[in-house]
Amino acid sequence: GEPYDFQIFKEEQEEKTNEELIKRIKSLYDEGRKKDPEVFKDDIRLSPEKLRTVVGYLEGINLGDTDLDSKGRAFETFMGSFFRGDFGQFFTPRNIMFMSGRKSDLNIRGAFLHMAADAVVSLGVVVAGIAILFTHWLWLDPLVSLVLVAVVVVGTWHLLRDSINLALDGVPAGIEPRAVKNYLTECPGVSKIHDLHIWAMSTTETALTVHLVMPGGYPGDGFLWEVAQELEHHFGIKHSTLQVEMGDSAYPCALEPDHVV
Repeated sequence: GEPYDFQIFKEEQEEKTNEELIKRIKSLYDEGRKKDPEVFKDDIRLSPEKLRTVVGYLEGINLGDTDLDSKGRAFETFMGSFFRGDFGQFFTPRNIMFMSGRKSDLNIRGAFLHMAADAVVSLGVVVAGIAILFTHWLWLDPLVSLVLVAVVVVGTWHLLRDSINLALDGVPAGIEPRAVKNYLTECPGVSKIHDLHIWAMSTTETALTVHLVMPGGYPGDGFLWEVAQELEHHFGIKHSTLQVEMGDSAYPCALEPDHVV
């Protein structure tokens, strides 16, 4: 086959500058953008020096036993993965957003872990391929696959646990029910509480219901507003429903016993 541009560059590298190299690669990148704008929507953010380094690494790979066309396709495959974000463009603004929100939103954490797993798998495939190319140890392929599987399982275990907890209406991670109970019990006018429930309404919103026993009677809307604000500020509970009772023994609450849900 005909030689590719980067192969000609190798023969004339003494006469070509880094700026000429990046012009060549950007030209190829623009051609790809015309064919698939969605895949190639991000601009190349590497400096000419870094691009020269990438090409230098590729030139060091021994492809002497292949023809020019195979070498060119190997280059295109590598650069395609590099620019499409499998691992080389990992820290884009969108990915940084996933990193910043992964602790507070289960959905974002799932998207982040999916993206990170793709990057790890891509890197593992490249490393294993290069290692096999030089050592001819074919057993590295299944070994790396098993290692990658283990890494993905360990990395997503907490996501699975929190997802099951969300599906079963469990108390969200990061909220201590005893601390919430202590706060409510210590509120002015509250003698005791019962029927406390805390659960996640979604991946970002938490709800609470509770019965407050207040012998002095209804404390007013200001009290309820202040308690709701404190629950949101200190515990992240945005949806709270508070039921006030006076604790009249003639009309006991059927939900007061601890064993009643």
